[in-house]
Amino acid sequence: MSQMTKESMPASYGNKREMQRRKLDRIGVDQYISEDFYQRELKTIWRKCWLWAGRASEIPNPGDYFVFNLPFLDRTSILVIRGKDNKVRAFYNVCQHRGGRLAYYERGSAGVLRCTFHGWTYNLDGRLAGVTFDETFCDFDRSQRGLKPISVDIWGGWVFVNLDPAPRWTLREYLSPLPNALGAYLEKEPWAWEWGRKGLFKCNWKLQVDSQAEGYHARFLHARSIIAKFTKEDTPTWTYPGSVGVPFKLEVHRPKAQDSGVFLTELAKAAGTYSTALYYNTDTDDYKGGVASRYPGAVNVFNGDRWTFDLYGIFPNTVILVQKGHLMIMRSWPRGVGQTLWDYDEYFTRPPVKFGEYLARLHGLLEMRNTVTEDMTTVEGVQDSFTSGALTEQIVGEAEIGVGAFERHLLHMVDELSD
Repeated sequence: MSQMTKESMPASYGNKREMQRRKLDRIGVDQYISEDFYQRELKTIWRKCWLWAGRASEIPNPGDYFVFNLPFLDRTSILVIRGKDNKVRAFYNVCQHRGGRLAYYERGSAGVLRCTFHGWTYNLDGRLAGVTFDETFCDFDRSQRGLKPISVDIWGGWVFVNLDPAPRWTLREYLSPLPNALGAYLEKEPWAWEWGRKGLFKCNWKLQVDSQAEGYHARFLHARSIIAKFTKEDTPTWTYPGSVGVPFKLEVHRPKAQDSGVFLTELAKAAGTYSTALYYNTDTDDYKGGVASRYPGAVNVFNGDRWTFDLYGIFPNTVILVQKGHLMIMRSWPRGVGQTLWDYDEYFTRPPVKFGEYLARLHGLLEMRNTVTEDMTTVEGVQDSFTSGALTEQIVGEAEIGVGAFERHLLHMVDELSD
């Protein structure tokens, strides 16, 4: 994968002519409310694109597995498992006898995979190993009754799956131009899950991606939570017209504290003095720290003085927020044209130890929760506006170029994958 350069990325400001040429300044609303278009999405992007499924370190030993369910895709259930050869594989969570489930729990470990219905067993590489009461069956080719495989690959220590048996793009091709150093940073650091939430919303899944694809709203929607007077220069955005799986990148640069009035409570001031503080409760600019020296080019590629995090859109439904020692993953999962399950998870490279560190970490997590909750307060109202017919076209400005890039890319991908 190529390293990012300023030349390869149309930035968010000073490209109005390019925005118009690429039709990023206008977005219709039919793609959010049309049942026909939703069914096209299910048949194309959701079945032929790489999906962010889980962390490889969650299955460190042979026989360890996790179950990845996609109920909106014909109730598909996927079993991701590490084999005795240490290779990670993915299979439909379906016994090839009569369709029984191999695993019902979210995760577990097994020496062999055993169907919960009739006890047929499979090796960890998916080959049929045993048939209960084998003598009662007529002849059949056991070599053709192994588990049905699903395309799987790993980037940055994260497992991706693709329901297309022969994906059009390798995962590396799909994720270009994410920096190689970012993949190394996400793979090699000891990330551990610490916090997560999920919720069901009455909106189209794309609206939740849209809400994270621009920083234009930060000064207004978050005025009562983080109380930071963001300028348009604080949230530069780039798009990648040549990328398949990375339509946009947003950086957030912390507004100058003396102009923002961020710290209104003594609690926030106290929490902000610890290294475990997050962006919303500290006045420090040390958000690249050791990352820049150990993984050059992983974050803050352009060396912004007040940079706090990078935010990437991973097509179709994932947004990742990356900073020093902190990773947040947000995903939108459709449950219909107007209903979505949204989840987010936060990972850290080290746990807090002292009381003050615990205080700072928890305070930051709560501030982050409040902020993303504010983002989600908008989506149902916007969906209602589209459904009512009160708005038939969205106007997109330079500060929202990520939204235009994502939605135009989606339209292109649905057409391209329809063959």
